[in-house]
Amino acid sequence: MEFTGTSANGDFSEALRNAIALALKAEHAADAMVTYKIARIGGRSGGIVEFNELTVVIDSATHPAH
Repeated sequence: MEFTGTSANGDFSEALRNAIALALKAEHAADAMVTYKIARIGGRSGGIVEFNELTVVIDSATHPAH
C-alpha cells in the first residue's frame, strides 16, 4: 500500500516521518510496525509563493505486534 508524506520546508526526514505515521495509523494498533521502501520522491520549488515542498511516497506493509 502507498502512503504519502509532505514537508512544506523541503525536509526529507519530515516528509518520510509523515508517510510512516500515515502507514502506522492505517493499522489501528498502538504497537504496529511498518516495513517500507521509498517509491518516489518529488517536490516543487520557487514561484511567486517560493515553494520548497518535498513529497515522499512509500510502499509499505504493516505488521501487528505478536
